[in-house]
Amino acid sequence: MSEPPDDHDLLRQYLALRNEACPRCGYNLRQLTGNTCPECGDELRLKVGLVEPKLGAYLTALVSTAVGFGGSGFLTVLATIQLLNSYNLFRDRWVCAIPIMAVLCLIFGLILIRRRWFTAKPIQTQWAIAGSVFVLVFLAYASLLYFMVLS
Repeated sequence: MSEPPDDHDLLRQYLALRNEACPRCGYNLRQLTGNTCPECGDELRLKVGLVEPKLGAYLTALVSTAVGFGGSGFLTVLATIQLLNSYNLFRDRWVCAIPIMAVLCLIFGLILIRRRWFTAKPIQTQWAIAGSVFVLVFLAYASLLYFMVLS
């Protein structure tokens, strides 16, 4: 009874007649004889991937926090300028942008770093997280609007 081929043999068999590019450098791996890219030296493996990964919820959460992060960053710069000019921390309403910026920075970083954790969750959970982030950003902007314009 013959041994089943190992992963490296399967990779070489797959690339024997196919033009596939190295994921790192783009080098054509056709007729590869080893398990590393001859151009960049990275180790290669044959694996199954999704044809069309479902990233809608992830991108919604990422874009929501990026919008909040950018707007809060701008307002934080304005708050810093106001504080440097006035030295009165509690009089300036711009100061509310600073904690919002910190929270959105934390959420943005977690979403970027924990992408695999996020996308491994069931799709309903992903959308619940994305919706929560969107609502948080909306409430952050609403509170900024209230503190700076209406109060």
